[in-house]
Amino acid sequence: MRPFLTSRFIRGLDEAKLTTFPRFTTASDVIVTDTLTILFTDSEGLQRRPISHTCGCTLEVPSTYGNFCELREEFMAILNSDRWEMNIV
Repeated sequence: MRPFLTSRFIRGLDEAKLTTFPRFTTASDVIVTDTLTILFTDSEGLQRRPISHTCGCTLEVPSTYGNFCELREEFMAILNSDRWEMNIV
């Protein structure tokens, strides 16, 4: 997957999801950082999912999506979810 697909996904979010996206990536309803670091991983199967590290404003996105539609479908399922699991290590 090419990095511009992630930018395309973010640009395509509607106003409601543009509120949810920062909450997922930074744990805040408002922009709290100048940058969001996006790392690409080789996760596959059940491990393939976007992972947010809210303390460091880092988003891990699998590079193993076959196309933009797969990325959008899986990421929208996360943003549409009523609950997010927070693992504090």
